[in-house]
Amino acid sequence: MFHDLGDSLLSFCEKVQQEVVFIAPFIKHKTLSKLISAVPVAAGVAVYTRWRPEEVAMGVSDLEIFDLLASRPQATLRLTNSLHAKYYRFDSITVIGSANLTEMALGWARNSNLEILTQIEIPQSDWMRFEKFLFNHSLIPDAQFRDDVKSASDHLVEKWHPPV
Repeated sequence: MFHDLGDSLLSFCEKVQQEVVFIAPFIKHKTLSKLISAVPVAAGVAVYTRWRPEEVAMGVSDLEIFDLLASRPQATLRLTNSLHAKYYRFDSITVIGSANLTEMALGWARNSNLEILTQIEIPQSDWMRFEKFLFNHSLIPDAQFRDDVKSASDHLVEKWHPPV
C-alpha cells in the first residue's frame, strides 16, 4: 500500500474484534480520533508513541491524544522515548512501514507525504514478543506528565518565537 493508506487502515479498524495496536512516534489527535472511531467499542485500543517536547513544539505530535484515549473504554497509552517503528496490528493482521499517524502520512492532507505501509505475515509469537518488549520499556503517562511535556514544549516555542 502506498496510496489510500488512511482508508486502508480505517478498513482494518472496522473489522477488529479484539484489539488494535497503534505504534508510531508521531500521532496527531484528529488522525487517531478518526481511526479509533472506526474500531468497535468492545475492542481494545493500545497506543504507543513518544512525546519529546521539541517534537510537540514543532506540531508533529499532539498531547490531546491523552484525553481521547482516557475517554475510551479499554484504551491505553504508553510512551517510549526511543520509538521509531511504525507498526499497526488489527487482531492478527500486522501492517508496517514508514507512515506515522498523521493526515500528511496517511494521505488525508493536501500534498501528503509519499509513504508506504504493507501487510506482513508474522508469527503470533514474534509480534507478541515485540509488543511485550515495548510494553516493558514504556511508561504510562498521567495528566501531570502530559502537563510537564506541554510546559516544556511551550517554553521551546517561546524561545524559538520570542514576543516582539
